[in-house]
Amino acid sequence: MLFSLVILFSNAFALDLNVEKYKNKYTWVHTPDVIVCNDSPVTVAQVEKAVDEWRKKGIEIDKVEKQTNPDQCGKKYNYSEHGDIIVTNSKRFLKSEYNGFTTKYHPIYDDNKVISAIVEINPETIKRKPGYAHKLIIHEIGHAIGYSHSSFSKNDVMKPSLVHVH
Repeated sequence: MLFSLVILFSNAFALDLNVEKYKNKYTWVHTPDVIVCNDSPVTVAQVEKAVDEWRKKGIEIDKVEKQTNPDQCGKKYNYSEHGDIIVTNSKRFLKSEYNGFTTKYHPIYDDNKVISAIVEINPETIKRKPGYAHKLIIHEIGHAIGYSHSSFSKNDVMKPSLVHVH
């Protein structure tokens, strides 16, 4: 048990966020909040920890909070979700080929601005690989803030596959 905790703890600090090298395909109209929906397979604490990794690199993200009303995580993806990154289990966009997680934006198409994003995480992925959750959340928050897949180092958190990222 102690060995597992040491491995998990050391893995959390081995991830590389190469913000200075990433290409940001979108920019946010407003600094987003992150709303962790009631159906989310990850906790507010897990998401806050992942968001903190991005904040340490200078990325602006406002508060991380639990869903407080049904409208925040409504089934319809629309402008009413303005300004938020929604973390949910809902299957609006999640398909089997997405390996159990995906991120979708609600952009303003004419100038590459984003007004909201939805991060969908399949709870089965978290159950099968609980140690995978931290890097998965960091990766998907990276997509939500606008970064594409990249591979600037062995442990780059924005790699297309996180299997060998420690």
